[in-house]
Amino acid sequence: MEENIIEIENLHFAYAKKHEHKDAMVLQNISFSAKAGERIGLIGANGVGKSTLLKIFVGLLEAEDIGKVRLCGLDLNKKNLRELRRRIGYVFQDSDSQLFMADIYSDVAFAARNCGYSEQEVQKRVTQALAQVHLENLAKRQIYRLSGGQKKLAAIAGILTLTPQLVLMDEPSAALDPKNRRHLINILRSLPCAQLIASHDLDFIYAACDRVILLHDGQIAADGTVKDVLRNQELLEACNLELPLMFQKAD
Repeated sequence: MEENIIEIENLHFAYAKKHEHKDAMVLQNISFSAKAGERIGLIGANGVGKSTLLKIFVGLLEAEDIGKVRLCGLDLNKKNLRELRRRIGYVFQDSDSQLFMADIYSDVAFAARNCGYSEQEVQKRVTQALAQVHLENLAKRQIYRLSGGQKKLAAIAGILTLTPQLVLMDEPSAALDPKNRRHLINILRSLPCAQLIASHDLDFIYAACDRVILLHDGQIAADGTVKDVLRNQELLEACNLELPLMFQKAD
C-alpha cells in the first residue's frame, strides 16, 4: 500500500503573546492526510492559520505540540529537515522574497546548484523546469524586468528543478492578471506532484484543485471535494467566506 504524501495527526500551534501569560492558539487538533498527486486547496478567513500550516511543514515555524507530522515519507523533525526541503517545494506569497539572483536562469538554477548537482545536470533540470512554466524564451531576462505573473512562474520553476513530491503555495494567484491566472491554473493542473495551495481566491481554488480543506477557528471545519465545499453557501458564510463568484447569482 502506497504511503500518504501528507499524514497529520493532532497538530497544535500557538504564537506567544507578548505581555500575556496565555499563548494565542492558531491551530488546534489538525488532522488530515493526502495521497501522491492530490491537489488540495487550503481556505479560510484571514488569520485562521493557512500560511502558518505551510510554514510549519517546511520548518520555518516550529510547533510545540506537533503531534504526528509525516511528509513525503519522513517525520517532520530537525534531523530530516534538510532532506524534506529537497522533497517539498514552497512558493512564497511574495515572489520578490524568493527571487534574489540577477536573471531567471540563475535564480531557477540556484536550488539545484545548492544541492550539488553537476553543471550539466543543473542545465538539464533548469531547461525542463522553464519549459514546464513556459519561460524558456526568457531565461536570460533580468528579474527586475519581470511582471508579477512572470516572477511567480520563475519561483515555481525554481522548485521544480528538484522534482518535488509535494508543492506548497501561499496565495499563488495574488496580483495576477486574468491571462496569467489561467496560465498558472493550467500549469498546476499539469504537475504530477501533490499540491497544497493556501488561497483566499475561491474561484482559483475551484479551477486548480480537486479537494478543499476549510479552516475555521483554528480547526478543520470541512474537508471534501471542491464542488461539495465551495458550493455550500451556509458552510462558507458560517466561516466568514462568500461563495465563489461563479456561483453567486446576478442581481
